[in-house]
Amino acid sequence: MLFGTSKRIKRQDKDLNISVNGSNIVSIYKYLGVHLDSTLYLVSHFERIYKKAAGRVNLLCSIRPLIA
Repeated sequence: MLFGTSKRIKRQDKDLNISVNGSNIVSIYKYLGVHLDSTLYLVSHFERIYKKAAGRVNLLCSIRPLIA
C-alpha cells in the first residue's frame, strides 16, 4: 500500500494500479472507513457518503408527516 499526498502522487504522472499477471486487483480501497482511490482526491468516498446521506434524508422526509 502506498500513502502520500495527492499532489505528490500526481507529480509522478503515474496511475496507481495494483495488478497481478496483467489484471487490476484494486482501484478503490477502504481503509478506516474512508474509500481511497488511485488519486487520493477522495471523490469516490464523497460520492458514496452523499448517496448514503441522501437516502436517509429522503427516508426522514417520507416519515415526517407521520410524526407531527
